[in-house]
Amino acid sequence: MSKNQKQTNNDQADRILLITDTHGHLSSINKLIEKYNCDYVLHAGDFGLYDNEHSPFELEERECYLHVLHDKNVPQKTKKQVAKKAIKGTQLRKLCATKYPFSDLPDYISGKKRFLKPVYFVPGNHEDCSIFRDIKSGNLTIENLFLLDEKHSYKVGKYFRVFGLGGNLVEHMLFKPLDKRAPLNSGKYTMGFDEIGHLLNLSDSTLEEDSGLYRIFISHVSPGLEPLMKYTAQYLKVNFAISGHMEHHCVETWTEFTHSQCRGKTYIPNKKVIERISKLQPTQRLNKETNKGVKKAWEIFNQWQVKRPSPFFDTHYINLPDAPDGCAVIISGPDGIAVDTHFFPKKLPLIHLPSNEKTNINKNKNQKNQVRRQNQRNNNNKRSNHQRKKY
Repeated sequence: MSKNQKQTNNDQADRILLITDTHGHLSSINKLIEKYNCDYVLHAGDFGLYDNEHSPFELEERECYLHVLHDKNVPQKTKKQVAKKAIKGTQLRKLCATKYPFSDLPDYISGKKRFLKPVYFVPGNHEDCSIFRDIKSGNLTIENLFLLDEKHSYKVGKYFRVFGLGGNLVEHMLFKPLDKRAPLNSGKYTMGFDEIGHLLNLSDSTLEEDSGLYRIFISHVSPGLEPLMKYTAQYLKVNFAISGHMEHHCVETWTEFTHSQCRGKTYIPNKKVIERISKLQPTQRLNKETNKGVKKAWEIFNQWQVKRPSPFFDTHYINLPDAPDGCAVIISGPDGIAVDTHFFPKKLPLIHLPSNEKTNINKNKNQKNQVRRQNQRNNNNKRSNHQRKKY
């Protein structure tokens, strides 16, 4: 356990904040730590690994474009100008470098600000890859910030072992080396098949040490979206699989059994997935370390052709909304675990229907009213006929 971690008292429960997609607004992490009195933070990616001085000028212009369109601090007028390409190129880059910076991270690098509690994170698909690779290699360290990857897992609190693997999952990128999947001038990161294999090895090496601990897997991409993430979570024998990326407006929780329509369709062998990926294997020779990870992943995933887990397998999936929309808190103690979910709903906009749709709706209403009135007349006639016969 890192020296920066602080254990709670034995008579208290550990409170772990689950958050994702802060996109550089890192002050929100400390605010939520204080609001929910948390001891640790698990972050599921799109953290905000940017340098405001260099990132806007070194990354693809599209990263600046997306940043302006999604940043809550940018006025709607400016967003419309950027969307219509009225602001672009150097002008757009300067706007991101000065008026609407990418991230608060430089303040945490300089020590001007600090995270109140230990934060364990995976990278998202939108990060400055040069900063991510500096943290991964150990060239850059930030107080109370810890990277979860294929070579680092952590014991968090008294009850948890946490694993993680970040980035997007793009099949045609799976067998490329890190410098191709995360070039220094790129704002996009995708995971590799070798990283999955090394993570599985890391999990095997901790099984005896972690006897009695709950296990958590953090990924940016949801296991509900990508089968490889689901297989990875289940091989790791985790109790919780936490993810983000999906931009839903509330916390979603499910298990394999409850999520499927029927048990027979719950675990479909991943033959099609493996067939697709096998066609992407590189013809050139892989280096020794990468090849070792690929072989391990192959070995594990091919077993799913014949050996499938029970639909009652004890993995609970939690998909988080973007940080402005919600979060969750895991509360763990000797008596068990509770998960509190919090979301911050905004007023829903009115739906303005096109005129032709309004006309169709009015027509349907008129038709229904005509049918209702006709049925009422028929019922009245039946009652009057019945009365004549009776008297």
